[in-house]
Amino acid sequence: MKQIGVIVLGAGLWLFGAPVLATDKSAGFVSPGKPSAPVTAQSEPLRLDIGERGLAMVNLATTAAVDQLSVTVLPSDGLEATSNTDDLLSLVSGSQLQVPIEVRGLRDGLWHVNVLVTTQRAGNTRHRIVAVPVHVGTGALQLKANGLVQQTSDGERVVSLPAQETIR
Repeated sequence: MKQIGVIVLGAGLWLFGAPVLATDKSAGFVSPGKPSAPVTAQSEPLRLDIGERGLAMVNLATTAAVDQLSVTVLPSDGLEATSNTDDLLSLVSGSQLQVPIEVRGLRDGLWHVNVLVTTQRAGNTRHRIVAVPVHVGTGALQLKANGLVQQTSDGERVVSLPAQETIR
């Protein structure tokens, strides 16, 4: 997969001073990015009915040798993960691993199973996370109960949500 380095400024994306669309594949620049786990991850979306169990598969491949690799499953509110994947593994560079994650859909909507991959190599810990989309029921996005949908005179739909402030 080709990556481009971008800087997000306000509503636009800029690549070294020139505006670039997020879908632009011709940029040719590969950003080194922040240090993360030397693992690539791929998955396919999953579709379930409410109450149905399904298997989400996450394919991991290491790009460097790792001393330890652990996988932690963090499901969204509308999902329940029923499999345990916190096993520690030792993998050499180029190793491939298929992680099956059994989930059950609890509520209608579009939810995600977040898979946190943690690696250790020479005392350094690095992380990578991948989100597997799970459509439960119709899989439509649902407004929170406190959202208000209004229509403007131009026919545009506007969703108003109450403001939340968190002080730390």
